[in-house]
Amino acid sequence: IMTKFLLLDIDGVLNCGDQKGLLSPQCEQLKRILDETGALVILSSERRKSSKSLKQIIKLILEMNHTMQSVTPVRPNIFTRAEEIKLWITLNCPARYVILDDDVSCIEMFPYHTVSTDPNVGLTEELANKVIEKLNG
Repeated sequence: IMTKFLLLDIDGVLNCGDQKGLLSPQCEQLKRILDETGALVILSSERRKSSKSLKQIIKLILEMNHTMQSVTPVRPNIFTRAEEIKLWITLNCPARYVILDDDVSCIEMFPYHTVSTDPNVGLTEELANKVIEKLNG
């Protein structure tokens, strides 16, 4: 069985606009992605740098009956999310992965593997379907 990975951003994906709280329709779509693909979550969000936020996200994913496998590396000399993700990919060589993010650096560096959200809308059913399609190939 091929392991699948979802490199997950939070802000602009599970919430939108200026809201800090996570929104349930977006979280339901994330759960559907995880249920339908069995993907392991790699947190690439800036929130991984705060232990309080990290704990909340681990709890959220556990409540969905899934596991957060890891986080992308935090390095002082790396400045874009895409570069952090590139380092994780280099170190882990995943065969199948999708980056779910609103950061344009990701779509530029990984055009095929990125499903890009609108930060004012977040994760929609249509985008979730795209992620599922890419992961289940």
